[in-house]
Order: sequence, then structure tokens, then C-alpha cells
Amino acid sequence: MKFEGTEIPTITIPKNTLLFRASKHLESDFVGVDVGRLCIPPNYNVFFYYTPFAVDSVKWYDDIANIEVCKTTRDIEVVSMISPSPFDRGTRFKDQPFMLNCDSDKLKKTCLKGNQYDPCFRESFLEEFPQISGWTALAATDSKQLQTALKGKLKKYKKWIPLVKDARGVEGTPEVALYPLQKRHLKDIFIDHPESFKASENFNYEFITTLSRNCDDREKFMKEHTILKDGKFQYKD
Repeated sequence: MKFEGTEIPTITIPKNTLLFRASKHLESDFVGVDVGRLCIPPNYNVFFYYTPFAVDSVKWYDDIANIEVCKTTRDIEVVSMISPSPFDRGTRFKDQPFMLNCDSDKLKKTCLKGNQYDPCFRESFLEEFPQISGWTALAATDSKQLQTALKGKLKKYKKWIPLVKDARGVEGTPEVALYPLQKRHLKDIFIDHPESFKASENFNYEFITTLSRNCDDREKFMKEHTILKDGKFQYKD
């Protein structure tokens, strides 16, 4: 796709692709964050990996006991910041028309203050391409830690950790950031009745099960319930 004269690569994540996340608050992945009221802002990013083992190399997740497993509910189009894309996760700091860091003053104020270390879409990009549900990229520090883990505690599970590169030459397993709802809203959504909200909305992903942090338990799930296709694991029930 082209936006303001810039070609922006996208990829399609197929329906039934498995998504893995270490989360302390699973409900927030569907009904947003409590800011006095539950709220989902326009640039709400829910972060997943395509493998259940990526979190084992990122210290951020050390105190989270479980891995939540979801699958995509439809084919999802996202902006690609992995090769052969010329963009990467650091693009948010560079001169281009579609992305900023999430705490940028150039983004309009919403119910949730974003983080400087995360990429967010510009409002003008979302207005023109509301069908774009998120982005996929590599975090440089996380990827470096993963490479170390693949030589040690994750060596046995390497077959379950697909690797890619980005324009910087960083090699790792990609994360994907998704907006929860199939329809992108350009204003804050405030939710007073979360159960009825979940029952009435169409989401980009659905919850399947919870896995322990025991690597052998996760490998058992992968062996029994997945098929590798084009670098992503499809759910086989």
C-alpha cells in the first residue's frame, strides 16, 4: 500500500494462526485498561509472539506464571517491519508518514498514555487504512537475549522458534501487536459492562487455553495442536 508517497509493506496473518502472550491480566486483552473506566484507545496494542518460547528469554516476563494461547479469528492485515521491509521497530523515530513512538506529543491525547519504546500509528494513517489491525517487528534487545537463550536453555526447543531478520540485520522471533477488535475505532471506547461487550463484539483473536511455563508442557502442546505453515504455527484442534 502507498501512503503519502511512501510504499508501506503489509503481510496477512492467516485465520487460525496461533498467538502466544504472557499476561497478568487476560481480560485487558479484550476489554482494555482500567483508567477509572475500562477503555480501549485507538492505538491499543496487544503484544503476541508466534511461539510460546519467546518469553523465556525476556526478563520482563520472568514473574508471569503462565502463557496465554490465542488464535486469529480471520485473515488479518498488518504492517510489516521485518525483511524484506525497509522499516523496523526503530522507524518510529525516523522521518516517515505512518508511525510515531506511542508517547509522542504529535499523537492526540487518549484515555491511555503510550510508552516511548512502543510504535503507534499516526491518526492520519489509521483514518485512511482502518483495516490495518497492527504491525509485526523485532525488538533489538529482546532478539539479542533470544540468541543467547537459543545457545542455552532454549536450544532443545529451537524448532519451535521461527527466526526472521529486519532491515537493521537484527535476527529474532517477531512480535505482533494487534488491535483487539476487527473494526478499528478512531476514538476511545469506554466499557461499563465487559461481559456484554465481549459477547457483542467481533475480535481479531480468541482465547484457546493457558499453558504453564514448563517448557516440556509447551512443547507437548505444540506437537499435538500445531502445523507449521509459512513460518507461523496454525492451530490443529
